[in-house]
Amino acid sequence: MAASALVQQFVEVTQASDHEAHRLLGCADGDLETALAMYFASMEEGTSSSSAGVEPPPVVVRDEVRETSSPPPVVIGHSSEEEEALLGERRPQSAFECFKRGRRGPEPLGVGAGMFSALTQTLTSGVRVLTGVASEEFDDYFEANFGRPTPPISNLGYAETVRCCDAERKLILLWFHRGGAKFADELCTTVLQNEQVLDCLWEHYVVFGGDVDRFEPSQIATLVGVYTFPAMVILQPASRGSWDHFLIEWPRGTHARPIHRILPHSVTGFAVDAVASVIRSTPLELSERRTVEETAQRETASRQEEARQLRAAQDAEYEDSLLMDQIRQISADEARTAQPSDQGESRSAATDQVAPEVLDQVEAPPSKLEPSTNSTEDDAREQCPSGGPSITDLRMIAALELKDIPEHTASDEVPSSKIMVRLPAGKRIERCFSSEAAVADIYAWADCAGELALLHGGERLEVPEQFQLLTSFPMKPLDDIKALLKDAGLVPSAALVMKVVSSAESD
Repeated sequence: MAASALVQQFVEVTQASDHEAHRLLGCADGDLETALAMYFASMEEGTSSSSAGVEPPPVVVRDEVRETSSPPPVVIGHSSEEEEALLGERRPQSAFECFKRGRRGPEPLGVGAGMFSALTQTLTSGVRVLTGVASEEFDDYFEANFGRPTPPISNLGYAETVRCCDAERKLILLWFHRGGAKFADELCTTVLQNEQVLDCLWEHYVVFGGDVDRFEPSQIATLVGVYTFPAMVILQPASRGSWDHFLIEWPRGTHARPIHRILPHSVTGFAVDAVASVIRSTPLELSERRTVEETAQRETASRQEEARQLRAAQDAEYEDSLLMDQIRQISADEARTAQPSDQGESRSAATDQVAPEVLDQVEAPPSKLEPSTNSTEDDAREQCPSGGPSITDLRMIAALELKDIPEHTASDEVPSSKIMVRLPAGKRIERCFSSEAAVADIYAWADCAGELALLHGGERLEVPEQFQLLTSFPMKPLDDIKALLKDAGLVPSAALVMKVVSSAESD
């Protein structure tokens, strides 16, 4: 568009002189709207000199951000010191300012003044009547309709507001609004502009305004169970709360816990004192609850740490005990190796109780233990000149042979089996066998167990002359003496019962 046409339009709208039209259009780089905004701003401040012939204050252009010596327009939430003193407001400083105001930045010069501003506000009001107030515009809506002071209203979406409040450790005050509803204006003027409520809101809360005629606020209202408007709901971001309470999720992945619902009375509306009490007491209650939960968590962690240290100490003691047992075993083995004469004396002391003619029949120890049988005893008696050795003599001979045979030690190739036998008198005897040993080996050991106890320095155990070994559960006799322990189900351990067998039963 030609410069003359711009000047003509400027003069028609403002009735200013051609000289001033040229000057303002030159300062605005040919932008008609900017020039008009600058003109009306200067007219309202009484600094225009189009009729008096006095030059207006100079305009400095600096990186497309225009500054004048006239006071800049008031940006919501950033009033000048003079305006604060004039209004007598006390606006608490809050970390919520960082996302409520910091993302908006300074508005261009002239916005909020002049004809175009009035037209914009009129158009915006008409759109709001049809579609409702957007949540991001509730701070502007509140100031335009109810003036100052204003609560800390979020100009973000719901999900981002919840995340920011979670980071700031603040509560959310949901304000469900419906234009033209009963008590809607009363809620704003008597509650949200109450001095005590404002102080608490700026310290502990962020207000999220939602017009229930729009989709998202109506869905959130349904989730928290609010169907009467206007209304307020106090929410706590759930990532810092307890997950054992009722939570709402909107949108997916964003959780919050409703704490209080504040609804108007059908006749009297909102009771300001009661609402203020709820809003002020809720942060204190949550703080106390958070302190109790943190204390309980610390105590639980302390108990777990104590239990862990106790287990570690017990494990260390157990390892020390095993080490001492190994040291004692090594010392005992060395003592037996270093003092063979002591073993000879012990053997001779035990053999004093056996008849000499029986000892003459003792040969080298067999490679495999066999159980005591009647045929073996008869053969021994036939070879014995005195009419045959007694059962006690035969058992002593077997005990002397078995005494020098060590118990089996488990290995990866051949595991061991720990056998425990309960004698008829109630005593118990134990020994470790190889899993490759036969059941006959158990019978041979059990038969001379009384004499073995005597050879080891203890009392002689009473073992019946004829007996049978049975598994304890289920009760089943071990009749197959040639079976291996691993095939008889006696590995890795077994508890057996010795049953007395009469001569008639043995026959």
